[in-house]
Amino acid sequence: MGREVPVLLTDEQMRTFITEGFLILQTDFSEEFHQRLTEQLNQVYDQEGNPGNNLLPRIRDLQKVFDHPIVTGALTSVLGPNYLMHTHRHGHFNASPKAGGWHKDSYWGYKKMRNHHPWWAMVMYFPQDTPVELGPTGVMPGTQNYETRVFESDEAEGEAVASGKAGTFALIHYDIWHRSTPNILGKPRFMLKFEFMRTQAPTAPSWDCVDREWRQPASFSTKIAEHDNMWKDTWNWLSGQVGSLADTAAADAAQVQAAAAQLEDAFEPNAINAAYGLAAMGEAGVQALLQGLRHENVKVSKTAAYGLSAAWNRSG
Repeated sequence: MGREVPVLLTDEQMRTFITEGFLILQTDFSEEFHQRLTEQLNQVYDQEGNPGNNLLPRIRDLQKVFDHPIVTGALTSVLGPNYLMHTHRHGHFNASPKAGGWHKDSYWGYKKMRNHHPWWAMVMYFPQDTPVELGPTGVMPGTQNYETRVFESDEAEGEAVASGKAGTFALIHYDIWHRSTPNILGKPRFMLKFEFMRTQAPTAPSWDCVDREWRQPASFSTKIAEHDNMWKDTWNWLSGQVGSLADTAAADAAQVQAAAAQLEDAFEPNAINAAYGLAAMGEAGVQALLQGLRHENVKVSKTAAYGLSAAWNRSG
C-alpha cells in the first residue's frame, strides 16, 4: 500500500458523519487478501461456528484491516488518536432473503443514557464484494441521536446500504438505527462488526480540519430532520470547545416558555431541537431545562439533560 500515516477525514466527511451518523469508506487491499480472508471465515464458520468475541485472534489477518491507514484515519478523526478497540466484536453471517429488524445496539443489556457526542463508533467491514442483492447492512441516516424509531415503514425512504467491493466498510455512530437487508442471491455474506471507544474528551480537531466554523454538509443522502444547534454543538465539542451554545441566542419569556413546552413533544426530533434551543437561551433557558430534568416523564427528563450538557459554560 505504501502508506503508514492515517488518512484523516476531511471537514466535509466530518460534517456528514455528524449529521448523518455514518460514512461508507473503502480500503485498498488486494483481491488475494480478501479472498484469503473469506476462505478463512468460511472454514471457521463451517467447522467451529461463529467465533464471537474470539473473531480477531481466530482470524489473524483481520488485524491488518484495523491497522490500515484508511481505517485508523477514520477512527482517529471521530474518536481521537487514543481510541481503543473494545473486546466485543461479532462476525455477522447473512444468507437470508428476509431483512432483519431495525434496531440500535444495546450496551450489553444495560440501560444507559446514550450520548449525542461520538464517544463510541463501530466499523462494519465487508470482506467480499457486496452488491445490494447480497444483503449489506442498511442504516437510516440521521437517526443516531434518537432513542425512538422515528420512521414507520420497514422500507422507509432514504435507507443507505453499505454495498461495494471487498474492503468496503461502514463507519457508524454506535447509536444509529440499522438492520441487515435481504440477501436475495443466497450466497454467504459476512459483515465483521468491531466496536471502538474514545478514551478522552477532545481538546482540538483530530481530523484534517481546514475550516473551524460549523456549516452543514453540501448535501444530505436523504431528507432528515435538521438539528443545526445540536450539530454545531457536536462539531465544536469535537474541536475542543465545551458549552459553545451557552448564551448565544436572545429570547424573551414567551420564546423560552414555548421551547420548554416543546420538550414534551411526542416527535423526538422536535423535543431535541427544543432542548438545544433552550441551551442557547441563557439563564432562563437553563432554568427551563432544570425544570424539565425533574419532569415525571423520563423521556422529557433525558431530553432536558442533553440540553443542559450543551448549556454548560466553562467560564461559569
